[in-house]
Amino acid sequence: MCRLLKPQPEVKPLTLMATMLCVAITGIYGNVVADGLRMHAWSDPQLVAIQEHLAAINLPALLAESLRCERASSCQILQSLVAVNGVTNPSNAVPGAKVQIASKRWRGMPRGCFDQNLVTICRLEQSAIDCLDLNNNLILVTRVNSYGRESERIGGRFRAYGFFAAIVIPNYIRAFQTVARNQTMADQAFIACGLERYRVANGRHL
Repeated sequence: MCRLLKPQPEVKPLTLMATMLCVAITGIYGNVVADGLRMHAWSDPQLVAIQEHLAAINLPALLAESLRCERASSCQILQSLVAVNGVTNPSNAVPGAKVQIASKRWRGMPRGCFDQNLVTICRLEQSAIDCLDLNNNLILVTRVNSYGRESERIGGRFRAYGFFAAIVIPNYIRAFQTVARNQTMADQAFIACGLERYRVANGRHL
């Protein structure tokens, strides 16, 4: 299931929803491994195969990829509200063309507010990505706490330069917590399989 959800290179982006489905499936897989180890259900070749599967699990990297996708998506949502002479993508407009707000709901808002909200979105999304130490496969708790405080500050009350960011950016705290828990479970299952292989080979525990 996880392999089906993961995009092939240069085919499609990895959404946050797809990532969290992979994370949930990993949690279920970890529980199944724990049950099998408790019952001594597997032979050494089977344990080797399970360890290979567990070693390939890298949930923080998946989360980082999906957060980059979310950042691009959030920026695109905001940019779609801006039109230049009827062109919804301002980058395709001719130089010097008149900039208009495409959505009637936001027609009276200065263009600068949209640009500042884009900056806020990119900054907040990048701070979420920076919570992940991909070299060591870790989630940095202090940075997650800092990101959480900043998200609450932006979403706590109306701010001209941040209210769109408060609308389009979800709170990633639960995602960080779930990824950390299920990645830890997978790492522990890998170690437990090694201990079980020792028991199978030697007839006793370490």
